[in-house]
Amino acid sequence: MPPAISHTIFWPTLAIIIIVIFIAGIFLSKQSVDISGCKAEWTNLPSEKQSSACPQNQTCKIDPYVEQHNAITSALLCACDKARSGADYPKKDINKRIEDVYAQNYGSSLSVQEICESGDLVKLRY
Repeated sequence: MPPAISHTIFWPTLAIIIIVIFIAGIFLSKQSVDISGCKAEWTNLPSEKQSSACPQNQTCKIDPYVEQHNAITSALLCACDKARSGADYPKKDINKRIEDVYAQNYGSSLSVQEICESGDLVKLRY
């Protein structure tokens, strides 16, 4: 008796199902960043939120890129506070992580002083 389903159909179909589930997981799951204990999360789907960043402090739609930008900015600001000691930045491990996260997300390679003191770390309005 022949098998219920052919091997030439079964394995490619299974591979496609696994790929679809994997891709859906990437887009539907929460993304996060952790910079020396300064954690922030965002989703890759539009969402609604009530916030002081919304017009008239109401509920507003948040685009994924804005939520990601604001989450990363919050984590970087928090990490800058941890890295700063007086006028210096003596914590080399935190400094390197700040520089790496900034470069990965904003495409510029700046020093920790330039990142933390330039005033460019600004959240976007929703």
